[in-house]
Amino acid sequence: MYNLLAMLDYYKIFLQTFWKDFKKSTGEQVIGALLAISILALQIHYGVIKQGEIQVNFWSVAWPYAALVCALFLYHLIRAPWELHQKLEQEIDALTAFKKEVEDKEVELVLIRCNYVPNVIHIDRITTQGGQSIFRPLEKAESVTVTFGNPRKQGMPGKIAENVLARVRYTDSTRSFEQDGRWNQLDQPAGRDFSQSTLDLLRITFSPGDERHLDIAAKFASGLFAYNNESQRDPQSPDKLLTGSTIYVTVELLAHYVGQTFEFELKNPLNGPLDLVPMPEVLPAAQ
Repeated sequence: MYNLLAMLDYYKIFLQTFWKDFKKSTGEQVIGALLAISILALQIHYGVIKQGEIQVNFWSVAWPYAALVCALFLYHLIRAPWELHQKLEQEIDALTAFKKEVEDKEVELVLIRCNYVPNVIHIDRITTQGGQSIFRPLEKAESVTVTFGNPRKQGMPGKIAENVLARVRYTDSTRSFEQDGRWNQLDQPAGRDFSQSTLDLLRITFSPGDERHLDIAAKFASGLFAYNNESQRDPQSPDKLLTGSTIYVTVELLAHYVGQTFEFELKNPLNGPLDLVPMPEVLPAAQ
């Protein structure tokens, strides 16, 4: 059924191409033939051509045009598949050039390492009655981060990955949720007023050779929590609580010329440090 529909679609395009090309080249000839026949009809009407000469004069005028139209019809019938082929080749060339242009601009970021930080001191921002901002240390925590890099390949020009967003998905023993990640080399959201936007802290640029660090989770006495810019103001928010001994973490890096996904297992033992481990790539099925 699919082959039949594809064939019908092809012949529909074929006939459209043929008729468009045929009309373009034969239109003037057809007009010329109609004018010649009209002149012949007027000559007959006004007696310029006698009754016995009508058939001879009609065919002497009409047959060259009829032969020309038939020849053009056959020519364009043969030419139409070639026109379709040329059009298809042009589209393929355009798509190939576009694909190469995109591939030339694509940046492949790489996982450098997973990091465990045993003593993180969370800083809180409070405002005094006089409007002065004071930063105070809160409880210590252990945290895990991921370092991504943009290494320059030897002999190749470096590429810049601009405005890279990290989207992080967590799947624990009870649920799965997603949040925008925090690049910890950007400004601290806690240093901004609550009325100020933090959207500019969601994206970071990788120049050739750069390494950038992405926060994943932090563990306090009350439990393990997903960590991002919002955590700067409420690090132990209940909606970010992660449960279970193993949490699956997916990091999606997104930018104009970046689209990559990395998967990890976050080990959360009852006694012992956090451990973030890259998941192995899926091996191809055995043949």
